[in-house]
Amino acid sequence: RSFDDPGTWTEPGVRHLAADGMGGPTYRSDPLDDQWELYDLTDDPTEARNRWADPDLHELRTHLRTQLKQQRAQSVPERNQPWPYARRRPPQPSRKSALRAARRLLTRS
Repeated sequence: RSFDDPGTWTEPGVRHLAADGMGGPTYRSDPLDDQWELYDLTDDPTEARNRWADPDLHELRTHLRTQLKQQRAQSVPERNQPWPYARRRPPQPSRKSALRAARRLLTRS
């Protein structure tokens, strides 16, 4: 799926307007299949022949998908983990609060 092209973008379980012409609006609710492209730029510099479905390149496709999965895992931060510079410390009781409480008691009497 490409989120740059509104014609191919879908969200599972949500109806999307696929076409609106003379026959009326046409909706789709099933997500489109993922589309992949793989070109041999040495033999095909104009990218005219998509070799993604080539059975001889199965190992390469597996390797590329693994690399993509690892890159995604490194790019997305862990959920509920604070930023490295935001250290969480419990609040420390301050002496000022005890002194202020004593002053308030003395000034009220």
